[in-house]
Amino acid sequence: MFLESSARKLIPRWEDRARHILAEFRADYPRNFRDGRVRSFVETLRRKSPLFEAAWNEHDVRRREGGLRIFNHPDEGRRAFIQHTFIASERPDYKLVLLVPTASPANRASSK
Repeated sequence: MFLESSARKLIPRWEDRARHILAEFRADYPRNFRDGRVRSFVETLRRKSPLFEAAWNEHDVRRREGGLRIFNHPDEGRRAFIQHTFIASERPDYKLVLLVPTASPANRASSK
């Protein structure tokens, strides 16, 4: 999301979505901050992405939310999905995220 330049084309309102995803990540961070791999991951992103660094310093935290997700597919155009997130009660660090195509005009036009 923060280092791959193609994400800026794939995701409408990329900066807003990137900030939102980081805020969701921060909600999970307390469970994993002692893990050296996670700390290294965060430090790498802070060094390589000015947006990540700025957003990290804002300390925004959000719980994961479902809802509409839009993508600009390079061949199929705009695609719309509804995101559903499932969290196991016995393993809150495990999440299953599903993107279900909507019946939006954008998806119907591209499926023909």
